[in-house]
Amino acid sequence: MALRRFHSEVLRKALESIETQGPQEKVIGSETVAFDLEQLDEVRQRVDEFLTAMSALTQKAKKKTRIYNLSVLFFNLTKGDL
Repeated sequence: MALRRFHSEVLRKALESIETQGPQEKVIGSETVAFDLEQLDEVRQRVDEFLTAMSALTQKAKKKTRIYNLSVLFFNLTKGDL
């Protein structure tokens, strides 16, 4: 339950950032794809690898002046199969 609240709060902050932060402060991207559910484990693995790589990149910063959130969402937009 606490994890759901955390992610909900992060999403609320992301929505707020759309209105309050310019492109010089944030990065927003989105991709909608058709997908085979059998690939979900591979998607999880690649997302984990990406998050680990981004964490390593940010750890290299000598001067840390801001707190950012990096979220990756990959979820079903359909009800059932296409």
